[in-house]
Amino acid sequence: MTTISVFFFLVSVFQITNYKAQTEQIEEYIASRNFDEIVTKTVIDKDTLVYTGPNAKAGFIFYPGANVEYIAYEPLMYSLASKGFKCVLLKMNFDFAMFSIDAAKGIKEKFPEIENWYIGGHSLGGVCAAVYAYNHLKDFKGIVFLASYPINDFAKKDIKMLSLYGSDDKVLNMNSYNIFKKFFSKKAQEYVIEGGIHSYFGMYGLQNGDGTPSIGNVEQIEYASAKIAELEN
Repeated sequence: MTTISVFFFLVSVFQITNYKAQTEQIEEYIASRNFDEIVTKTVIDKDTLVYTGPNAKAGFIFYPGANVEYIAYEPLMYSLASKGFKCVLLKMNFDFAMFSIDAAKGIKEKFPEIENWYIGGHSLGGVCAAVYAYNHLKDFKGIVFLASYPINDFAKKDIKMLSLYGSDDKVLNMNSYNIFKKFFSKKAQEYVIEGGIHSYFGMYGLQNGDGTPSIGNVEQIEYASAKIAELEN
């Protein structure tokens, strides 16, 4: 199966609905954690958002999920940045990462003070982030998959990987996940978030067809940011 055919297969499993960020809930979350006091938010290249935490020594480039407004992932960016990361949130063309696979190009060079870089994304965003990483392996120390998986073979590659998905995720195609799981690197870690769902890696409401969560949106986001931060340990 070619890369292009895999992309069209992947796109076919996503509901074609535009999901808007829940701005009020996001603002409440940021205020509740006093993130504005410890994380600096800046804008580069018009739509690229950068969140810099205290004494940031590692960087994380993030590709949003399909048809999700990228601002919906601000809570995850703020939470991870507060743990000592510089997080770069990218806007995808047409809100589809497959149209912006090279969106990470040049980001690392803008911040030469950051030594270790990670890349990842949610759902289709994770797939596309991994495609970029596969072609730029020397640039990254690790890849993060949130309800996602690689379509390139990393099995013999010496790169860290982190896979997180919710136990009640009804959007992620687990048959596909298990098929492509063989492409995980030898350093891959996998965690199932009990009670978690597909939609709760961002704040954009419930995605069509998703499961019923038994944990909170904030709880899932903060669990994810904690696990990502552990990659630097």
